Formats: sequence, C-alpha cells, structure tokens
Amino acid sequence: MSHAQDEKEEPLDPAIEHIRRRMIRLLVISIGIMMVGLMAVLFAIVYKINAGSDANDAGEQSVIPGEEQSDGKAGLAENIAIDLPERSEIVSSRLYDDRLVLELAITNGEMQIWIVDLKTGQVESRISLK
Repeated sequence: MSHAQDEKEEPLDPAIEHIRRRMIRLLVISIGIMMVGLMAVLFAIVYKINAGSDANDAGEQSVIPGEEQSDGKAGLAENIAIDLPERSEIVSSRLYDDRLVLELAITNGEMQIWIVDLKTGQVESRISLK
C-alpha cells in the first residue's frame, strides 16, 4: 500500500472547524439570495412582456369615421378616394395620428411620398424623390 493511504486524515482544530462551518453557511445563504434575485428578475421580464402587449391593446381607441371624439376632435373621413398616377405602385404606407403617408413607385423610376389627411381625405403634400 502506498504511504498516502496509510495516513489517516487528522481532524481539524475546533476553531478552524467552526470557521469552516460558518463559511459553508454563508455560502448557502449567498446562493439562496442569488437564486431569489434571479427568479425576481425573470419574473419581472415575463411580467413586462405580458403587460406591454395588454397595455397596447387597452390603450388603443377606436375612432368611428364622422363622429366627434370625447376630446372635441372630428373623426376620420368615411370614404377616402385617392387618385394615384397610372401604373404606380404603393411601396409602403404608414399611419401617423390622422395622416397616412404613402411611398409610391412611379413608372418612370421616380419615388414619391404622399401625405394624406384622413379627416378630410385630401392629399396634403407630394414629395418627389429622385
């Protein structure tokens, strides 16, 4: 047998054993606090994700065309007809408050941005991009 197996491990000094137990207890407490903190952060992330979609749904107001809103503003026009140039194509559209922004590709390769007022149904401005 080897020399290392013959030697028995001697017990620690009682003062050092007391310190070792305190260190292990502090380690367990620290790990517990870290786990609780991690769970709180994960809960907050899940809550924010779910609460964000609910807040967007609840915050949206439906506007019935032609009706007065509670803040005194007129509603949107009921029917809007926009005369687009022949063979033009709508590349993208965005809605900003009561305005519709259209990006058009005209047949000659020109790009235009049209801003339409949704209350009146009129094209407010046409911006040509070359």
